[in-house]
Amino acid sequence: MIFIKKKIANILGALITLICFIFIVKMILSVNIDWNIINNREQKWVLIILLSVLSAGSLYLVAYGWSILVKFIETKDIKNNILIFIYIKSNIAKYLPGNIMNLVGRNVLAGKLGFKQISIATSTVMEIIIFGCTTMMLSFLFSITKLKDVFNLIQKYIDYKFIVVIILVCSLLIIFMIVYMINNKNQCIKEIKKYVTTSFLKLSIKLVFLYSIYFIFSGIMLGIVLKNILNVSIGFVDFFQIIGIYIISFFVGYITPGAPGGMGVREAVLIVLLTNVIGSDLATIASIIHRLITIIADIIIYGIGYFYIRKA
Repeated sequence: MIFIKKKIANILGALITLICFIFIVKMILSVNIDWNIINNREQKWVLIILLSVLSAGSLYLVAYGWSILVKFIETKDIKNNILIFIYIKSNIAKYLPGNIMNLVGRNVLAGKLGFKQISIATSTVMEIIIFGCTTMMLSFLFSITKLKDVFNLIQKYIDYKFIVVIILVCSLLIIFMIVYMINNKNQCIKEIKKYVTTSFLKLSIKLVFLYSIYFIFSGIMLGIVLKNILNVSIGFVDFFQIIGIYIISFFVGYITPGAPGGMGVREAVLIVLLTNVIGSDLATIASIIHRLITIIADIIIYGIGYFYIRKA
């Protein structure tokens, strides 16, 4: 009976993975770029593939960060590579409509290793918090002048009713947590003490460092797309600002529910914020090429994870 259940689970997992790749192929085919406007296209494609490989490497750092976070929350004698592959495999599911399937995938796959669902959920919440803090810090550092534009963008495009619903849901969750903590005072105090330690502080600093590498490199990648693929003349100050613009757009896409992999949302924010720097046409093309690179990177890291990381 256990064997049959495991076989069914494996078949379902393979089917979900196949569906994910179908969505990815669909997204790649939907990329509409007039490559005739780009000179030396063969060389530019080599650069795109190179950037995709490097982007895959930066994503590995994020996956590694999640693996050490999970093992901090619930100590288990499991190799980091196994958890890293779970993150990479679940990452593919972000392209399914809903933008939450990657998080569900982590819970399912890590749960099979014996991790408690609450531990995996806690790691996800912690990751989102540290992601958010890192992006806000970097956005402020790299593109402080664009923060006003982001606020105006939120006012223009986000329905206030939606914000009210989010606030109400968050308030209910906070009330639920407070009630739970009161009813389970001793257990909660024990858990909270775990995060008020130098060990967790060191872990948090390490995660911020790993995430910063990922975000900064992704922003640099956007600058390279503009400068070396689209031949846009960019000064040092503008290049610095472009990194911040990407980080802002990533975070907005990351927290937006219902967007597969932040698809559409991230590009919309990028285009709006980049238009003042390079114009709307180039901003649109740059955002599409950057998305194409990240999609290829996700495929590359999945392939590496499947054939090498999980077996290491």
